[in-house]
Amino acid sequence: MVGFFKTFFGGASCKVVNEAAWSDISQVETEKAVTTRVCDPSGHELTLGESICEGGEGKIYAIPQSPDFLIKIYHDEIIGNTVKSSKILPRIADMVNMKDLPPEVAWPMMGIYDSNASGSRRLIGFAMKKMAGRPLRSLHYVNKIEKHFPGWNRRNLVLVAINFVNAVDKFHRRNILINDFNPSNFFVDNKGTVRFIDCDSYQVPGKKRTHYNSVHFNTHCAPELLIKPELLKLPRSVEHDLFGVAITIFQILMMGLHPYSRIGGDDPEQNLRSGMCPLGTESNCRLPPGTWYNLWSHLPYDLKTLFITTFRGGHKKPAARATLLEWKKGLDVYLSYINKYDYEVSLRPSKAKSSDYKGREENVRNFKNHPGKVTA
Repeated sequence: MVGFFKTFFGGASCKVVNEAAWSDISQVETEKAVTTRVCDPSGHELTLGESICEGGEGKIYAIPQSPDFLIKIYHDEIIGNTVKSSKILPRIADMVNMKDLPPEVAWPMMGIYDSNASGSRRLIGFAMKKMAGRPLRSLHYVNKIEKHFPGWNRRNLVLVAINFVNAVDKFHRRNILINDFNPSNFFVDNKGTVRFIDCDSYQVPGKKRTHYNSVHFNTHCAPELLIKPELLKLPRSVEHDLFGVAITIFQILMMGLHPYSRIGGDDPEQNLRSGMCPLGTESNCRLPPGTWYNLWSHLPYDLKTLFITTFRGGHKKPAARATLLEWKKGLDVYLSYINKYDYEVSLRPSKAKSSDYKGREENVRNFKNHPGKVTA
């Protein structure tokens, strides 16, 4: 059976994911191996191994015969529900037939069927590559970065943000939308590569129709979808994804701070709904003081402008949200500033950036023509 997997997947391989990373996602204890048997499209039986994690739709299992892959089996209440299964299973069938996907994606690669004495088979799940790395949420905490990514600084975080945008762009070019920007759905490795998991909730084009669903993550969701939840029952737009992209980039660069966190305000989700964003000098509310303000002050002017445009102007006008191309350019400029002008690279700057800052103090005299601008 190992040979069949290698033949079907073209010899694809992937590092074994850190079990602690899966525990972070599921927060359920790993179960002992089960004896449930399922089969591949050719009818060859597979034995499911340990249950790695469990979500609202199904369980993820190891495959003893092929340790570089995982299997997701949908819960019985989904497989046995005509309405639910009629939405999920055709999506999986169409996703399996999509080729040339990025290698950093836990994409459905092969349908998995139940195996019973009657000989009839039902599609009940799919096989996918096992992704390596730590949850992107690990980058929200200095102590976790120091533990799992020793030696990293702000330059590494900018590279992760660039890699994230480039990966999303590959999906958008194929009319695939992410929908759910839960930080736990993305892994990052020590090279800064971003890997995508839980992909079966994506909006994907199919042979007969576009497959869409209502899956979302409230704190990373476009405000119009939260204010009018009936819109979640309709196909999403690129602008909806761009809002989640912007929040993800912001949290990578701002050590997990949500762009709608403010002094004296409600929780970020409620602030997001109401549009109370503390970014920019014209905002009527303010960022939390200390580390958060310091981090914001050290971002380049053009990058700040993209965040302000998306979270303030783009709150009610989706078309105003920064595009992936704009994020690429903004992040590339930030990286060049770090490389050429000696920008602050500390994960937690000790003080805010002053208006005449041109690099770290000992190098100011060397960068009189530094192009950066500063806003409060």
